[in-house]
Amino acid sequence: MLPETPKSEIPCRGLGA
Repeated sequence: MLPETPKSEIPCRGLGA
C-alpha cells in the first residue's frame, strides 16, 4: 500500500487480494 502505486503495478504484493 504505497502513496503512488496502483494495484495494476503491484499484483497482490502484500495486499492479500
